[in-house]
This record gives sequence, structure tokens and C-alpha cells, in this order.
Amino acid sequence: MLKIYRIYPGSNDNPYLCVDDERYVIMDRMYDFNGKSLKDIWLNYNMYIGNPKAKSKGFYSFPDAFVFNQKVHDILGKYLEKYGEFLPITVEDVPNIHLFNLLAQCDCIDEGKTIYDAKFKDKDDYSVTRIIKGFDNIPSNSFNSTLKTVFLDTSKIDKPLFFINDSLGRCYGPFCTSGLFSEDQEFYHICTNNNLQGIEFFEIDYLNEEGMDRRREFLRFN
Repeated sequence: MLKIYRIYPGSNDNPYLCVDDERYVIMDRMYDFNGKSLKDIWLNYNMYIGNPKAKSKGFYSFPDAFVFNQKVHDILGKYLEKYGEFLPITVEDVPNIHLFNLLAQCDCIDEGKTIYDAKFKDKDDYSVTRIIKGFDNIPSNSFNSTLKTVFLDTSKIDKPLFFINDSLGRCYGPFCTSGLFSEDQEFYHICTNNNLQGIEFFEIDYLNEEGMDRRREFLRFN
């Protein structure tokens, strides 16, 4: 049976990376790890461990990217190359740390069933929100729409590791499968079979007939 997991590449007790490089412009969101290639603009940035007393289990925390040591790279490196790109970083006092930017995407949101929060301006120019079922039913005068309750069309999942993208131009995830491909092709099984630590998987209930709340059940934000 197909299972889908929301991935957190770095658990809360992992060492986390901080950027110590004036070339890295984080305030204007220069780098969003959301399924887009960064290799043409990325530089080998200087970083350091923000909580040096934390013990590394193999993975490091860095927003939306996969960061890990050489031991994990020896296991996952060749596999991950099929689904994204490695970007160089230099971490103070910690050699051979690898940053992976996932590029693979699946357009698998069932936009006919999914429910959206659509924002409008009323006659007094106040913002109001309407709940709309079906992407095609969102009126053109909505200035902002977001997912509210998510349904998936799993027949469109053609990769074992991916972001989910939608017609709003957004990416969600990352996600991975179990039971759709052979175990040696699935990121979930490669990690668990090799007992990799410091990465977390949360199963999502995509079969829920009432759909998945965007934050609590789809993206698994606590």
C-alpha cells in the first residue's frame, strides 16, 4: 500500500547551520529551497555550527535543504543526484559537509476537490476571505489564495522523492513515498534500512475522505 511521508531533513536536536557570509542575502529571500535550481547563482558560503554542543547524527538543520556529513553522503549521494543538485558550503571546523537542493516536483494536488481560502476586497476596501472548492472556481478578482484542505491525486506521483507543486506557483514539502517503487529506489527505505539518524518522516493521511488540513495534516506543522 502506498504511503506518503512529509520529510523534515533536520530534527530539532540536530546541530544547525548559521551563515557567516555577507554575500548571502537572506533578508530578500534570495535563496528559497523550493524546487528551483540555484547552482548558477550560488556561491561557496561560509557557515558555522550555531549550537556546537549538539551531537551530530549525520544530518544538520538548515531551512528547507538537506545537509549532511560524509558518511550520509556515501550512502545517499549518488541516489540524490537524480533528484536535485549539490551546492558547495564551507562549515567552520567541520569538513566534508554537503548541502543538497531538491529539484524534483510532482503536480499531484487534486485541484477539483481541494478547498482554498481566497481573499478579496469588499466594497469598503476591507480584506475578506471566502472558502472556495476547486481551483477553477476561484474568481479572477481574488488577490491571494492559499490551500485550506488538501486532496491528492496519487496517480500523478511519478517520483519517490519530490516537492508537491500547485497552480498557485507554490511548492510544498519535501515528501517521499513508500510502496510505490522498489525499496532500493525509495528515499524512505534507503534511509531507514541504513538506520540514518537526524532526519524525520511523518506519514500524511492522504486517504482521509475529508481531506488534509494544510498545516496540521498535509505539511505537519505543529
